[in-house]
Amino acid sequence: MVGPILVASEDHGKRIEFSTMLRDLGYRVIEAENSLRTIDLLHRRKNVMLALLDVVMSDLSISDLITTIRAAGVSVPVIVIAKQDNQESLQKALRAGAIDYWIYPVTPLRLRITLNNLSRTSALEREVYYIQRRNKNYLRFSDLYTKSSVMQAVLEQSKSAAISPQNLLIKGEIGTGRETLARIIHCESLFSKGPFVRFQCLPVVDPEQEKHIWFKEFLPLVFSLEKGTLCLCDIDRLELIQQKRFAHYLKEREEAIKNEQPPFRIIAISTSQLEDLVKDDVFFMVCLNSFPNYVSMFPLYEN
Repeated sequence: MVGPILVASEDHGKRIEFSTMLRDLGYRVIEAENSLRTIDLLHRRKNVMLALLDVVMSDLSISDLITTIRAAGVSVPVIVIAKQDNQESLQKALRAGAIDYWIYPVTPLRLRITLNNLSRTSALEREVYYIQRRNKNYLRFSDLYTKSSVMQAVLEQSKSAAISPQNLLIKGEIGTGRETLARIIHCESLFSKGPFVRFQCLPVVDPEQEKHIWFKEFLPLVFSLEKGTLCLCDIDRLELIQQKRFAHYLKEREEAIKNEQPPFRIIAISTSQLEDLVKDDVFFMVCLNSFPNYVSMFPLYEN
């Protein structure tokens, strides 16, 4: 739900005028009759999406008001409203942190255009924030938003998996965000203090090449991982000779850490249903059983 817009002015008629226009556009509104009330509301109401502040306040100057709320950690966008183009007071307000100013009277068209631009800017900022956190492996479940009931179920399943130390299998089509979800689960898990290490599984049938990958690439990677998450991408692509090595490693690992919390957790990603591959005798049951927890990503057409 979109948060309310705060309209602050000592002029009761002006507050009513702006509040009416905003409600006609479908926004919720809260009002403040002076600077102190404005500070109080912004401090308590963390979901305010925009503050429209009259440049004329008798108890506190507009620049001091904005400086005060910014110092308190309130980052809500502020637009100041002036009856005349008072360059000095407007420049002070902008320097203090206002994003724009309006000259009164303000038309509904100007109001709608500004709010639409603000909405687009806010969406872009969220997208940049999301990308930055994703690139730094800092994504959290709180960064995700969905109205889809099937995706809500996936998130609940993922939250349960995140607090478990057991190995996890993520099943789903390419493009459904499987690796992104794996990174989020890592960041929300007991293993988040360590790195998220990605290992791409590739099908290899040549014995010499298989030995090279296992002893020169995989094992050194595992031995260097003291804590964190090891993500095995496309585990369903492994040939039987590779699966046999993984099965042996997973069994030894399970015995070594019996009754203890593992230093790192393994998350495997698969496009295929591993149960079906087991039935077709192209995937070892022992490998499948090494992943007691699973999350199923729904096909794109269901999301």
